[in-house]
Amino acid sequence: MKYNFLIIWAVIFLIAAPVCQASENADQIIEHFVFTSTDLEGSQGTWVIEGKTAFVNDKDIMITDVEARGRYPDQELTLIARRGALQMPAENVLLEKDIEIHSSRGMALSTDHLFWYAKEGVLSSDAYVRLKKGNVIAEAEGALAKKGFKEITLLERPHIQMVASSLTIVCAGPAHFNEGDNTATFNNDVILVHGDKELSASRMVAYLDETGNDIAKFVATGAVTIKQGKNKAYSERVDYFPRENKILITEKPRLIISSMTQQTPKAEAQ
Repeated sequence: MKYNFLIIWAVIFLIAAPVCQASENADQIIEHFVFTSTDLEGSQGTWVIEGKTAFVNDKDIMITDVEARGRYPDQELTLIARRGALQMPAENVLLEKDIEIHSSRGMALSTDHLFWYAKEGVLSSDAYVRLKKGNVIAEAEGALAKKGFKEITLLERPHIQMVASSLTIVCAGPAHFNEGDNTATFNNDVILVHGDKELSASRMVAYLDETGNDIAKFVATGAVTIKQGKNKAYSERVDYFPRENKILITEKPRLIISSMTQQTPKAEAQ
């Protein structure tokens, strides 16, 4: 299913009135609100949404101090937000302010605006998003998450950093994270910087290690350029192993070495 981001958010803000005005228009006020929703995307997920107070009218239910728990066959999710608006009968939820989502697999996401399509099991945001898993931190403007939070797309200007090292990645976007195969794919004007090395490419795929918390290998494709000091290399494909400081250059490699005395990473051309 495709979503028009601008139309979605225009509709949201036209429908959902601010929570601070909800008490004036509420037909009913409920203390300790509880709502259960079943994910019909086929993942057999069930969500329980709770709130400190709910203001009910004929279109929406405004909720304060939102807490939600999602249970799927292979993981559990927890969510908190300062306020939310439950749209009936669609059961879609707009969440605002201090939103945090944590998965039992170790993934964490934070933002200030989030729209949840309950029946489709899709979460979307057009605001700043921060994603963390193990040694990897990712930031971007806007995100989409689906399949029980196991597939996440960072939409605009993704920036990725490995906490335990100086490695960073930026790209024009989008960037896709897939917990199913432990990969992250970066698209368009990708630049990886690690110490004094810089790799740029049209596309780059990161392969996480067996723990899923660190990156073991990068595969860069499409007009790849490697820079280290005055040394340069060009190729259509480069495999980079950051732990071993090893670069494997394949597919039409071309190397320009300015000084053989300069310390360079282990490189192999094929």
